[in-house]
Amino acid sequence: MRQWVFILLSTAFLLSCQTTPKCGPEVRAAFDVGSGSTKMKVVEFNTCTQDVTQTVLEDQVKVDYREALEKNAAGEFPESVQTEGLAALEKLKGEAQSKGAKKFTGIATAAFRQAKNAESFVKAIGEKLAIPLKVISQSEEAFLGFQAARGKVKVSSADLVVWDIGGGSMQMTSVDDTLKPTVYYGNLASVSFKNQVIAKIQKKNPDKVTSPNPLKKKNVKPSVALAEAEASATVPANIKKKFANPEIVVVGIGGVLAKSLPRQMIAGSAMTQETIQAALEIRSNMTDAQINDQYAATEVTNLALVFGFMKALGMKSYQPADVSLVDALWSDPLVWQ
Repeated sequence: MRQWVFILLSTAFLLSCQTTPKCGPEVRAAFDVGSGSTKMKVVEFNTCTQDVTQTVLEDQVKVDYREALEKNAAGEFPESVQTEGLAALEKLKGEAQSKGAKKFTGIATAAFRQAKNAESFVKAIGEKLAIPLKVISQSEEAFLGFQAARGKVKVSSADLVVWDIGGGSMQMTSVDDTLKPTVYYGNLASVSFKNQVIAKIQKKNPDKVTSPNPLKKKNVKPSVALAEAEASATVPANIKKKFANPEIVVVGIGGVLAKSLPRQMIAGSAMTQETIQAALEIRSNMTDAQINDQYAATEVTNLALVFGFMKALGMKSYQPADVSLVDALWSDPLVWQ
C-alpha cells in the first residue's frame, strides 16, 4: 500500500512542477522485460504538460526467460538465454535510437523475481547497454497495470477489475470506493500452465516436451478443470464477489489476454466464455505448424487457462486492452531523472 501512496505522491509532485521553464518535447523509450518476451515502447513526451503526445514506435522480441528458468536445475538464467536477452535489448534500443530516443528505462517482471542470478544479469544489462532496468515486485506490477488500463475505459475505478496474465505471473487488481486496493497474486500463467498441462494431463515431461499441441479434444475438459481448480482455490473472495455485479468492467491486459486470445478469435468477436470455449474446441486439434505463430506452444493452453478462470469466477466477459505496464511510467520523475 505504501508503494501505491508513494507513486500517487510522485504524481502530485509532478503536477506542482509543471511551470518549470526548462521543458518541451523529448523522445523516451521504455522496455518491459517479461517472462516470455521483451517489449519496447517509444513515445514523444512533453515535459511541460507531462503528457505523451504521440507513440513513435512499438516492438517486441520473443525471449523465453520463464521456459529457460523452469528447465534450469539451479534456478538460474542459463548463459544462452542471457545472450539472447541482451541481443534482443540491443536490437530494440537501436530501433529506439533511430527514432531519436535519448532517455531509456526498463522494468522486469516474474522470471526476474525468481531467477537466482537475475541481479547480476540486470547489472550486466546496465553496464553493456546503458539501460537502467528495475525488477519490480508483483504488487508494483499489479499497480502499474491498473494505472495503465484505467485510462482505457470510462468507468469509475471502483467498477473496474484489471486482469493481467503474462508468461510467468497473473494479477487481478480492483479497488473499493475508498480506493483501497485488493490484488490477486497468481503464479499460474502462460508458461507454467502450459507445462502443468503437459505434466499432469498429458503425462509427459515438460523438460523434454515443450509444446502440448495438438492438445486434442479429450484433454480440453481436464485442462479447463485444472485452471478452474486454481481459480476457485486461490482468488480472494472480495474479488470473486465483484464478478456478480453487472456494472463491473473487466479489462484484460498482458500478452495472454490482450494479444494471444484476440488473435485466435474471429475478427470482431467479443471475449466471452462462449466465444473462448468455441475457439478452444476448434484449435485443440491443431499442431504448432497449423497454429503458425512464434508463441504456438502456449496459444491453445492460454484459451483453456482463461476459460477455466472465467468459469470458476462467474466472469462473463472481458475487454482486451493493448496497454503496456510502462504506460504508467512516462511522467514518473524518479524514472526519468
